Amino acid sequence: MTPRTDLLALTPDTLAALANRGLVKRAVKELDAGAGPDVSDDGDGTVRGRFPDGTEAVLPAGADLDAGSCTCGAPGLC
Repeated sequence: MTPRTDLLALTPDTLAALANRGLVKRAVKELDAGAGPDVSDDGDGTVRGRFPDGTEAVLPAGADLDAGSCTCGAPGLC
């Protein structure tokens, strides 16, 4: 998997500005508890995260975060 430097550069504060602080706090707790997604890439820079409950988030290569999609059904960034 080739590292996506654009995603690695995101800080908790940057993510909170894009979504909200509550989502970031919840995500950190889930990661700390080992409930984070299995992350893979498609070889073209598209990143996929599959969560234990079957939810899948996709961030296309070369696209902004708002171009991502998720099967959770939430409108916008989740």
